[in-house]
Amino acid sequence: MAEHNVHAVFVDGLGPSLRAHEHLVQAFITDQDLMRAISSGRLDAEAGESTTSQMVTVRAEDSLEKAAEVMGDERCSHLIVVSGDRPEPLGVLSSLDIARALASDSAASGSAA
Repeated sequence: MAEHNVHAVFVDGLGPSLRAHEHLVQAFITDQDLMRAISSGRLDAEAGESTTSQMVTVRAEDSLEKAAEVMGDERCSHLIVVSGDRPEPLGVLSSLDIARALASDSAASGSAA
């Protein structure tokens, strides 16, 4: 995570019932999950065992306002972005991403006034 400057990653793998080259997201792990694992002394735990983050999704076409609403309702700071016709995730949207977008919009509006 530190190497790529991200706060969350997918833990995926192939299950026995999946066809070749299909991926199944098994878990979603955040920096907060890692900190909990470290503080409880579980340094040897596998990534999939350390996750406590719920996997909440938002559609790619949903607005940032909708995404923020979902985060508030579900009490989470990361959403998995999915497309209606594809089962695998497209990416992750964080509360920090939303804050950056709002700040950028605000700055653009301020400079136009």
